[in-house]
Amino acid sequence: MNCAFVDILCGGVCRNFDNALSIFSGPYGSPLSVVTRVDGTTSANVSWAPPDPNLQNGIITYYTVVLTDLMFSMPDRVYNTTFTYYVFTGLEEYARYAFQVAAATQGGLGPLSTSIRFTTFEDGKYLSRTYDVFDISGMQKEHCF
Repeated sequence: MNCAFVDILCGGVCRNFDNALSIFSGPYGSPLSVVTRVDGTTSANVSWAPPDPNLQNGIITYYTVVLTDLMFSMPDRVYNTTFTYYVFTGLEEYARYAFQVAAATQGGLGPLSTSIRFTTFEDGKYLSRTYDVFDISGMQKEHCF
């Protein structure tokens, strides 16, 4: 470890080099419990929980939500919010989308969550809503009706 370099960063206290560098990076974990709820033909609500507290690497200052159109090859839409939810509006009727969310601190943006796919309703056909929920590992999927 180069303590001279670390001393400058850490106010004269020689610390673990990894800890010194962590002030320059965002969260190490992605948001948890990512959920989507389609509300109609042109809108969908999405929500999530903050990353594991041990992986936040500081105070979460905002979230970045990325919406991908899976049908029309449009550029991704990127939104920033300080809330743990977002409402997508102006979506195409009966179209497929995917979204991901990442948390940010003063050190930067963390990793994106697992991609969650959803389809907006066809006009006049409001069927039962499906919620997709992923656990902390992003490996287990549950369906709730």
